[in-house]
Amino acid sequence: MAEEKTVDDVTSQTNTDSEIDEQKELFEKKSAQELFDMGNLEFKENKNYEVAADRFSMAVEKKVKELNVQDNSIHVDLKEYYLCFADALLTKEEEKNDLFEFLKKKKKIEASDTDESPDKEEISDEQLAFEMFEFARKCYELYLENEKDLSIKDALNYSYVFIRLGDINLLNHFFDEALK
Repeated sequence: MAEEKTVDDVTSQTNTDSEIDEQKELFEKKSAQELFDMGNLEFKENKNYEVAADRFSMAVEKKVKELNVQDNSIHVDLKEYYLCFADALLTKEEEKNDLFEFLKKKKKIEASDTDESPDKEEISDEQLAFEMFEFARKCYELYLENEKDLSIKDALNYSYVFIRLGDINLLNHFFDEALK
């Protein structure tokens, strides 16, 4: 039985290593737009939100480098990248969210209040989604300041940012905030 566990551990590690190599290769060989398109395909066609989030993450990172954006990472050309990345993260969280998620989160918060470890806290996908929606909101606001005519697509995307921010508040049972 110990041999089976060792083989499973080795196989699992090999799969993880090959996935990391595949992601590095994608990041190096594909453009930001190609990664973005791959993320859209995974999100819309395949409904594979985890892979979509990974592709969008790589697309955002690559686009930030292409645009040579410094510090605050706000640029009008990043608006749709942030929006799609955030949406994939939140949809992934919604897919795995269950009726008792609130109780689990409450227990985690109570446990983390008593646990005083100096290690860096890991950011959840939900927290990252919130931050990405905020970046998208700021990018759209910057875009609105500079553009006279707003396309229907951009208007819908901008309003969608607020809808999804409301969804995050609903997931966390912040009902008053979700109504704003």
